[in-house]
Amino acid sequence: MLQNEGGYVNDKNDRGGETNLGISENFLIDVKNRHKEYINLQIKTLTLDQAKELYHRFFWVPFSYDKFKKDSIAIKSFDIGVNIGGKSVIKLLQKSINRLTIGQYKELEIDGDVGGATLLALSYCDEKPLYLAFLANIIAYYSNLKVHSSFRKGLMNRAKKNVNMQTYLWTK
Repeated sequence: MLQNEGGYVNDKNDRGGETNLGISENFLIDVKNRHKEYINLQIKTLTLDQAKELYHRFFWVPFSYDKFKKDSIAIKSFDIGVNIGGKSVIKLLQKSINRLTIGQYKELEIDGDVGGATLLALSYCDEKPLYLAFLANIIAYYSNLKVHSSFRKGLMNRAKKNVNMQTYLWTK
């Protein structure tokens, strides 16, 4: 995921404010307000290790990506979830699962939560067709997103990029 993020940027068109290693100033302020152990972090001096910790704690763990039995889906969910929010990406995944399992299983509630029903339904899907359906939903989401034109191409490239499991932060 960090391969999709750069160093420090202060783009006036970015609603997230200043960004470093993909961590936005607005996100960091929110984290510091809720978790005092991060009070001394500064966006301009954020280190790679600090960014990895934030990604793991606030983007990976809450959405149980380690419980996904399909690595490509876990990684794509994580990568896009960092960008659009975890609940939003899980809703896209749930829609993709429902599309692939019409008439086979009970339809998932599109709630953005990774519960037992979502994990079970995920396990029933073949990985490649699910990945392609998921990718189509991500691209549709980005296509309908109201963003500054300077960001649209990058968002589409991010959506289409295949992510290599070995580049992830906590895989060995």
